[in-house]
Amino acid sequence: MLRYFPLDKNYILKEAQSDSTDELLLRMVNKVKETYCRLHNPLGLIDNTIEKIQSYQPEDLSHLKSFYLAIAGVYRYKFATDNQLFLNFDGRSHYEIYLQEWADGLDFMIDDLALKQPVFLKIMLELTVFNDGNKNHELLTYRLNNLLKENFDVQIRKKRGAQAYKIA
Repeated sequence: MLRYFPLDKNYILKEAQSDSTDELLLRMVNKVKETYCRLHNPLGLIDNTIEKIQSYQPEDLSHLKSFYLAIAGVYRYKFATDNQLFLNFDGRSHYEIYLQEWADGLDFMIDDLALKQPVFLKIMLELTVFNDGNKNHELLTYRLNNLLKENFDVQIRKKRGAQAYKIA
């Protein structure tokens, strides 16, 4: 019989990731918009596309939650590998620390994907700004998950969780 330690770092981190989903989805979309404009419009020229991107205000991001869960799992597997709690002397709880670390980690992962996988920004914009309701969310989310797998060498499987991915 397995017994779990309720204050294991992984449980606290997973709870922090779950609780910050809506806030960080909005942050992720805004980061994608900023990164696209910085990389593909360095002069800051305004045309119809850039105007549409800059004026976009997301209303419903529920179709991005499966990608968020996947990137959260990759973060726990690749970057939060030590599951030991540490002594904290700054007055914050472990939960608050992991909230901040996860937000910073998500920013890093989005930047990394945007720079190494140029199609990432286009897929994210298709799912958000240029989503007219006719797009196949499952196909685009599948493409995002493949980019995660390629970029971070990790594959998420429903029954086994995150695993190292090796190309034969």
